[in-house]
Amino acid sequence: MLLLALMCMDSAMPWGGRVLICRSMTGWRVVGEASRTRSQPDLWGWLDLSGAPLSPPEPSEVHFAVLGTLAHQHRRPIRWEVDATGGEISF
Repeated sequence: MLLLALMCMDSAMPWGGRVLICRSMTGWRVVGEASRTRSQPDLWGWLDLSGAPLSPPEPSEVHFAVLGTLAHQHRRPIRWEVDATGGEISF
């Protein structure tokens, strides 16, 4: 799940940036900082799996769907946010 989260962050920052991976007693955090990010709300929706219909991801973006599905199967809720200068995924 950690590597999939890192791949999601990489997709959000195609122009480069910095990523910090933190481990705590409650789980993992992947935090990215960049001068700009690419907005992809449909892909980030896969991390919620809220039941809303989602369009299938492209093969180069399937890591969003795999991470969301894997977290759901293992009952590991994902919290995420992304804005114009970075993002965070925690589980």
